[in-house]
Amino acid sequence: MTRLHCLTAVLALASGACVGMNPDWDATVADSGDAQTSAMSADGVLDSASTGGGQSESESESDGQSQSQSQSQSQSQSDSEPDSDSDPDSDANADSGSDADSDTTDVEMCIDGPAGAGACPPECMDGCESGECVIPCMGKSCENKPIVCPPGWPCRITCDGKDRCKQADVTCPPDHACALECTGEHACEQLALQCGDAPCTMDCRGPGAPCQQAEVACGAADGHVTCDMQQDEPPSIAVASGSACGCSMDGCTDD
Repeated sequence: MTRLHCLTAVLALASGACVGMNPDWDATVADSGDAQTSAMSADGVLDSASTGGGQSESESESDGQSQSQSQSQSQSQSDSEPDSDSDPDSDANADSGSDADSDTTDVEMCIDGPAGAGACPPECMDGCESGECVIPCMGKSCENKPIVCPPGWPCRITCDGKDRCKQADVTCPPDHACALECTGEHACEQLALQCGDAPCTMDCRGPGAPCQQAEVACGAADGHVTCDMQQDEPPSIAVASGSACGCSMDGCTDD
């Protein structure tokens, strides 16, 4: 029971008691008390309704604010999420740049070798002043013999004269460029040239089939045999397994 109801009951009891003790009490006074009680009751009901309406409006505003905050948080999460669709053009350009760099590196490895380093080996002539180890074959010093280029320097072997390097076994340095020059009748006939992992060449000059039946095993880098005249029995070339570089012959046959 609310305070309003309690107050109404107390006034009713008091009014009844007063009438009982004063029979001549003007009934108008009693009626006036009842009217005031009714008015107070009505005002209480209105106040209660007004209070309830205020609470409803407050709850409505609270719900609106909560919904707005929820939408704002959802939008913020959506904006903070990374874009799952990457730019295909950007990826393609990156791949293209990577492929171009790789191709450039492969070409350089095929045609270029490192420079010499350290002291010039004793088997090299002229003290490596030309930037390479030069091994000249004079007389019969290289015929049917092994010729081994020392490591650490580019190597050049010169076979100038008849049978100078006939049936010789030439081994190039493992990581440096190698060049074999054959000039004169049968100068490098049946010679075997083993290239390393740097560019390797054999140059056959003049008449007399200087490179007849020679064998060239290309390495990981470019290998090339050049003849300024056709050979009756031209040299043969072998491509290194897994090499992406060239291994070719030019001018030695009529093909």
